[in-house]
Amino acid sequence: MRASLPVLLEALADLFATPGTPPTRAFRDAAEAGWPGPKLTDSLRQLAAADTTDLDVAYADHFLYSSWEPVLHLEASVFQEGQLCDEALLARRAELHARMGAFPPEGRCPDHLASGLQVLADALRGLGREGLEPGRLAAVHAYVTEHLAPQVSALRALGQTRPLHPVFGAALDVAEDLLAEMAPAL
Repeated sequence: MRASLPVLLEALADLFATPGTPPTRAFRDAAEAGWPGPKLTDSLRQLAAADTTDLDVAYADHFLYSSWEPVLHLEASVFQEGQLCDEALLARRAELHARMGAFPPEGRCPDHLASGLQVLADALRGLGREGLEPGRLAAVHAYVTEHLAPQVSALRALGQTRPLHPVFGAALDVAEDLLAEMAPAL
């Protein structure tokens, strides 16, 4: 089975949401689907082949707490506003969520990277069901270019300052390449 764009986004969301085994099959299927460009395909293959040893420990070390390295916060507020759950940023995102007709999952901060990737997957599915309304498509474009792409780029830059587990380094590469490939298409 070939992974669609929403399925790939959900697989990335799952990887960044919860420690555990990555959905390697979804990454492998997306790499073989034919729709990703060459750079994204290479990143997907690296992610699918990455060693998953000690992934739970690495998740905690990278994203939850660390006694010797700065934590890589998965919330956009940290990178854009310097604090967790910034109300102004959350309000901007909530407005885009409403325009896209896609909302973050319950129980997770709306500006968490996993929430953002899930929202984008849901929004793309909505575009397929409800047509290409100009306002909805513009909101998806703004969400990708103004929110998710800068968040992933900031995480990627910080991740390059320290050793990352191969799965998370490759996943950030995939997310960055995917959003870069999507933006012009929107």
